[in-house]
Amino acid sequence: MDVVLVVAEDEAVCSSIQNALPETELILTAASLEEALQRLVAFQADALFVEETPSLNLCAIQQLRMASGAAPVILIPSTWELDSYAQYAEAGVAACLPRWPTVEQLQSCLSHCLQTQAAGRPAVPVAQRTKHEPEAAGDAATLEAAVQQLERRMILQALEEASYVQTQAAKRLGVTRRILKYKMDQLGITEPA
Repeated sequence: MDVVLVVAEDEAVCSSIQNALPETELILTAASLEEALQRLVAFQADALFVEETPSLNLCAIQQLRMASGAAPVILIPSTWELDSYAQYAEAGVAACLPRWPTVEQLQSCLSHCLQTQAAGRPAVPVAQRTKHEPEAAGDAATLEAAVQQLERRMILQALEEASYVQTQAAKRLGVTRRILKYKMDQLGITEPA
């Protein structure tokens, strides 16, 4: 990886990402949308990490995504609300990390995003209408399917990272264990045998 742009108001976020990517040739930092857009004009970034804040909101993330070309945008959201992830995916976010990711989480997420990009697949799967869904259902059915796919993927990732300890996985997702269990049952997710 040659160039990474970290867009964050919190300097600690920038430092943690810099420390996690010691082999990256150039890590640029920006504290505002304007500064980040200027950096993207001067440098072609291979990946962007964006800390969500009131000033770096969904609209700003969309602008960064458009300016970054094919580089994946990895978001560090301000809260872990499952409902927000459909909006992030729609804005072009390739992945989300917890507020203070471990080095392993950060490197794994970046590696996954770059592999997905190299394979020519969208990082966040686009829902396909099944033959059982009526044509008139259109956007509503597709949005619901996309949200379910995103929830399923996030829950599975959290479970794997927590070695299927539901309490720890729920904590990573910012929900209670009871809500996690409800979502697992709803999505047909079971623990491996």
